[in-house]
Amino acid sequence: MKMILDETKEENNITSVEEARKAGAAEEKKSEDKKPEDKKSDKKKFEDKKPEDKKPEDKKPEEKKPEEKKPEDKKPEEKKPEEKKPEDKKPEEKKSEEKKPEEKKPEDKKPEDKKPEEKKSEDKKSEDKKSEDKKSEDKKSEDKKSEDKKPEDDKAAASSDGGIIQDKDFKPLGYKAVPDESDEKKKVPLALKIVLAVLGVIVVVYLAFTIFFIWHFSFNYHVNGLDVSFMSLDDVNQCLRAKKGNDYRLSITEDGQETASLTDSDLNSTYDYSRELQRLKAGDQPYAWPVYAADVRSYDIDPDLIFDEANAKQKILSLTPVKYTPNEHPNNVKIMKSQQNGYILISSNEIQPDQDKLVDLIVSSLKDVDSELALNEADYSISVPHTESQNDAIDFFAKIDAIQNTKLVFVDHGQEMQIGKDMIADTIRVDSEERFIVNKEGEPTFDDALIGQYGEEIGTAFTSKDTNMWWHKYNGGSVSVNSGTYGKTVDTPAVTKRIESCIKNCEDYEGAPDYIVEEDRDPNAPDEIGDTYIEVDMTRQKLYYIKDGKLFMTSDVVTGNKGRHHDTTQLMAYIYYMQRDRVLVGEDYRTPVKYWMAFHNHEGLHDANWRRSFGGDIYKYNGSHGCVNLPTSFAAELYDNVYVGLPVITYY
Repeated sequence: MKMILDETKEENNITSVEEARKAGAAEEKKSEDKKPEDKKSDKKKFEDKKPEDKKPEDKKPEEKKPEEKKPEDKKPEEKKPEEKKPEDKKPEEKKSEEKKPEEKKPEDKKPEDKKPEEKKSEDKKSEDKKSEDKKSEDKKSEDKKSEDKKPEDDKAAASSDGGIIQDKDFKPLGYKAVPDESDEKKKVPLALKIVLAVLGVIVVVYLAFTIFFIWHFSFNYHVNGLDVSFMSLDDVNQCLRAKKGNDYRLSITEDGQETASLTDSDLNSTYDYSRELQRLKAGDQPYAWPVYAADVRSYDIDPDLIFDEANAKQKILSLTPVKYTPNEHPNNVKIMKSQQNGYILISSNEIQPDQDKLVDLIVSSLKDVDSELALNEADYSISVPHTESQNDAIDFFAKIDAIQNTKLVFVDHGQEMQIGKDMIADTIRVDSEERFIVNKEGEPTFDDALIGQYGEEIGTAFTSKDTNMWWHKYNGGSVSVNSGTYGKTVDTPAVTKRIESCIKNCEDYEGAPDYIVEEDRDPNAPDEIGDTYIEVDMTRQKLYYIKDGKLFMTSDVVTGNKGRHHDTTQLMAYIYYMQRDRVLVGEDYRTPVKYWMAFHNHEGLHDANWRRSFGGDIYKYNGSHGCVNLPTSFAAELYDNVYVGLPVITYY
């Protein structure tokens, strides 16, 4: 409520209680006569200017500021009541006036309409309020409010209230508060209060159980058949240990037979479930205890065995499988010569149990709480190390074995010869006591004479020139034939050097032997016969032309007259000359031929048009002077299919 004070009132005080009561009653009557809108406006103005209730002892001595003039110093007659202009009104007041233009606001009332008693009461209250406002300004607790308050706001308040600053908490006598509708809305229903209280209790209970189940098992929890709900880990461990008792026994077996055993009394051991219980508890969520309350959970766990490991090892060392006295010299190393496989190493590698391994195996079984341990010798045994001299012998044998395993194979023209392992082993020198003879570097030495002998054997076997060689005939069987103009000579010194180098350097070799290069050799002479050649079987009086390994042409022939000692030479040769229409001249003959194919000295293949038949035994009584006579038609065709350098083999 806003009070309009008369600025022209006289400075007199209400001295009697009766007058104050009358003033309050009059004021209350005025308040009742006002409309609700005016009452609310007045109430708001009073609330905005209520003075703070403070005890007399909290007030500081009044300090007067020389520059400020007290409101009471102003003369009442100098100031006339100011009427608010329409534009100074608040938006709310404008709206009210638009709706009800006939209403008169409290500001429109003239000061002279008020009663004298009311004026005196208002003047007194105004003076008291001014005094209290000045005192409150000096208080430290109000310094901040005083600084924050803008001067223009103070002026506006003083101007609108006639220069008097009113306390917000000030209530005149007979003031009746109007109930605020918002206060009714703030009231909480009783049912809601009950619900909130119940929820609070539920939350407290839930949190209490959750905290409790952090260190305890929750509802319906069973371990190894025991109900451990609401029990701590230590309590559960004690209960399980009491139920299990001390009945541990480890049986140690080997090859299916028990060789030793260990019991809890030997180890002074006890069971412990702590590790497994902690694992179970880690999976038990404390906040989910309401869910667990409706579900039964059962688990079976195995305990750990708690024992003194040092004392257990001392006990294990006294067991029969672990007790063992090793042999001082268990191993034997020796290099011996065999008849076919060269040198061999004889070495016994003693196997002995490793006590540390065996103890670790038993301790591991104890930790795993095993009831049986089946020992396998390979699991805990070790090889006894060799002595230094034995290791030297083993290293030397490795060198010998590498030498004797060198592969030496000589092969040429289908012929093969190998220097075997036993032959190479024989080249390694030993003394009369079968001890190896080594050089300054400790390397084995060799028998050079024996290596040279191997070279000569290779040379003899592969030299084909002017020697007899075995020939595999077309119709089967073999025959020894002189190489004649065909063949090569082995370079024996070069082969010997190759053998020696390969053996000493452990280098394998497989190939042809080294041959002597003949400067005067016919460049048309083939290096090998191959699979294309002419074969003349003089016993059967047959010619076979083999081309690419297959029979290409064949015919009956007539060879040299054996009765007159004009036999055709038995040898390996090659066609070295060819000519058409040649005259063959001898001591007692001059014979023209159309197709001439010479293969050895004055012997060759040619046509014989004077003969009416070929083959059979003609060569024995009516043979040639040494040439191979052919039917004219066959000779013509053969001439067109042969060439200089084609091998020719003749044999009986």
